[in-house]
Amino acid sequence: MTQTSTQKHASWYSACYAFAESVRKLSGGAVNSKRFYALTSVLSPYAHAYDVQQRKNAASAISHKMHSLDYLEDYRMCYSLDARAFYRAAEELVYCILAKKKYNATHLLQVVFMETWPAIRAGLQNEFSAGRTELNFARLDNEMNLLRVSCLAQEASSAIECAIRLFEQLFYLISFGHLDEKLAQSLVDMAPTGVLMNALNNDTAVQGVPITTQKAALMKTDIADGSEIQNIWTLSAEKPFVIGRYTACDALETNSLVSRVHCKLTWENSAWYVRDEGSKLGTLVEREQQVVWDSSRVAAGSAYALEFGDSIVLANSVRYWFVALQNAERLV
Repeated sequence: MTQTSTQKHASWYSACYAFAESVRKLSGGAVNSKRFYALTSVLSPYAHAYDVQQRKNAASAISHKMHSLDYLEDYRMCYSLDARAFYRAAEELVYCILAKKKYNATHLLQVVFMETWPAIRAGLQNEFSAGRTELNFARLDNEMNLLRVSCLAQEASSAIECAIRLFEQLFYLISFGHLDEKLAQSLVDMAPTGVLMNALNNDTAVQGVPITTQKAALMKTDIADGSEIQNIWTLSAEKPFVIGRYTACDALETNSLVSRVHCKLTWENSAWYVRDEGSKLGTLVEREQQVVWDSSRVAAGSAYALEFGDSIVLANSVRYWFVALQNAERLV
């Protein structure tokens, strides 16, 4: 992609540059931007070439790419050629940072969520303004929140591997605008069987994770086949969750068939309920592919008690899955 001259101003930076700068600081300068970029770039051989001019040319190209959207093509190509490339880069970075002995793995996880992720997010906002309009920040925030919950709940013995996986996902996120679909779905307990089977390709889901009913989530998928997560929202018993086209809604819909304030989810009497808010085309609840509640067939204002795994269908055109969070009791 080509940027305008204003977008090339030195104050403009990409998510890639923000990530690289954070790693430089975490590593005490041991990993500079050239080394960082070369880990996952087709420019890697030239960055380490014996020829001085080749190294200078590579450094100049890397600087340009990191201050523009041009890095995306490199990173996506690298991943398409080798899906393990991001993991290997993450592994090298984490061990390099830990070798400085300023952080242990558990502390590193905390710092990345507190400092590195906000910097990357700011870089993504720059990219959005520069034309990367496919970025969905509501989805990004929710996915990173779920990932934070999972990472910070790990035992100390698993912290290094968790840190590597986190860095791997940051590479994936800046490249594709969201977490890896397989990981995102593994972060949610009791996700719909069809969604998991399509995305995980029959992989075994995480077992033995306790379900906390007060903390739950909504997962929006493509209504046609349910194989693509479009967004994830965390729910809290402390406040209702409203879906609709009105800008004050918690889940803002763009589908014209959905009413401005379509439905609401609330925690009442130790259960989650869905209530249609007088929508034009109604709200359905499906359980095991059967309609168990239809707002058009009950009294106005009636509510229905949800179970994890239920799908909520708005105006026969938008589908949300009601699911439990993995380790949700740790969410703060």
